[in-house]
Amino acid sequence: MFDPFERMNSIMNQFMMDPFAQPGQRRANNQLTRRPDFMDPFAAMHNPFSMMGNFDSVFRNFEQMSNDPNSQVFSSSSVMTYSTGGDGKPKVFQKSKQIKQGPGGVRETREMVRDSEKNFEKMAIGHHIGQRAHVIERQKQNGQMEEIVNMENLDENEVQAFNEEFESRVRSQFGHSHKDYNRSHHLSSNQPLAIENSRGKR
Repeated sequence: MFDPFERMNSIMNQFMMDPFAQPGQRRANNQLTRRPDFMDPFAAMHNPFSMMGNFDSVFRNFEQMSNDPNSQVFSSSSVMTYSTGGDGKPKVFQKSKQIKQGPGGVRETREMVRDSEKNFEKMAIGHHIGQRAHVIERQKQNGQMEEIVNMENLDENEVQAFNEEFESRVRSQFGHSHKDYNRSHHLSSNQPLAIENSRGKR
């Protein structure tokens, strides 16, 4: 089965800024309409709940804007909070979400969460064409890995053809082809995104 974690197209990597990526992996392109909404991480020390509310509202507004399937838009938002617990250990929370959409309703979504206090990490990547979608989510908590595959208006035997169509549309719209993207892409600098202990699908 096609795995977008293993075979990501180079275009998406150019436009998506992964806050968990190693230096040199971040790129940008000024040809797209960009709406970066980077929050002040120190603001969370005063009102972290307000900060998260602002983060979510950014993407509610973006989703309304992206209802036009012929629009070409890119949105990226990231938030990070840092504090020290009573035991002196640092507590770090990071959340990032990116959406890239091209004409014809072709869209890729990425969501990443890291919570050091809960020892939790999550990464989800979704490919969308109109009302059809194939989303793979990988979670890690306390050393246990789980994979969840969600399909919208797709049967399992249609996934390969769907992803081939997704690649073809991206190639025709942006003039680039996908290239292999192996498992060396990390949620963190030292933890591969591989299913190590448990796997679940729904």
